Amino acid sequence: AVYQRRVRGAGFYALNMGTIQNFQGDSVNALGKVAVNTTLCATASAIAVAVLSVYREKRIEPYSVVNGICTGLAGSSAGCATMTTEGALVTGLLCGAVYFLLSSILCSAGVDDVTDVWPIHFGGGMVGMLSAAFFTTQSFYKIAVLDSGDATPCGALYVCDGLGWRLFVANLVFLIAVSAWSFVAGLALFLPLKVMSLLRVDKLTEDAGLDFMADKGAVPLKRF
Repeated sequence: AVYQRRVRGAGFYALNMGTIQNFQGDSVNALGKVAVNTTLCATASAIAVAVLSVYREKRIEPYSVVNGICTGLAGSSAGCATMTTEGALVTGLLCGAVYFLLSSILCSAGVDDVTDVWPIHFGGGMVGMLSAAFFTTQSFYKIAVLDSGDATPCGALYVCDGLGWRLFVANLVFLIAVSAWSFVAGLALFLPLKVMSLLRVDKLTEDAGLDFMADKGAVPLKRF
């Protein structure tokens, strides 16, 4: 499980650095910012999950911490090229907290999300999109995305000719649209499989947990 997430983490660095529109002039310098912000998000998220694990379970759960790293990586993608390093740090901490909350909710509800895909990608993606709408600076946006002069947007925490909230509204609408599309598409895919009884595993695996059976105890049973 840890190896799988290491491979996924390397993919996020390639993905995030690919967000730079061109590799000339100031955009080349922006690559360093992307790498730093990506690392900060992942590290801060892992720290947040570790602290919450100690607080709640009285020990650090390695599986959760590694998932926290992945959540931070997912959260970094939206604003890694446009937000400040301080913003990346805050984003990572929020990603870790949201992951821990969503994962705990799934466990309490008895939902066996095999690798915590929903808390990682939905939770991290949601935090990342909304954080980018707050921590994006106009100067970084011009370098990494598009220079629209005075019409270039910025985060809600900054002043750019009254355009601060425009980016937040755009990201919020996009988040709602993507969530709705994912829900409908997922329903169309999995509902027929449920009707055909192709979504359930055997009783032993279901009771123990898919991740426990596949990864040999990666998630402690007491969390369920």
